[in-house]
Amino acid sequence: MFTCPNCNRTGKIYGPPDVIEAQCYWKTCPSCGGKGVVPEPNRRRCTECDGWGEIGMVLLNPEPCPNCNACGIV
Repeated sequence: MFTCPNCNRTGKIYGPPDVIEAQCYWKTCPSCGGKGVVPEPNRRRCTECDGWGEIGMVLLNPEPCPNCNACGIV
């Protein structure tokens, strides 16, 4: 197993990206499911959703990121 490139082994991520700090919150990492590790090496955080797994108005009506299939890494 390899360190999750999205959460760096913490199992959670803070965001969503591009919102004001007061609206940010912690959520379980969509890339590793909270385990902190992924089975495949050479993966990187999705640049489309910044690892969040959702795009659009993520606080109101989020849509799964098509670039990473909502997993946060590619």
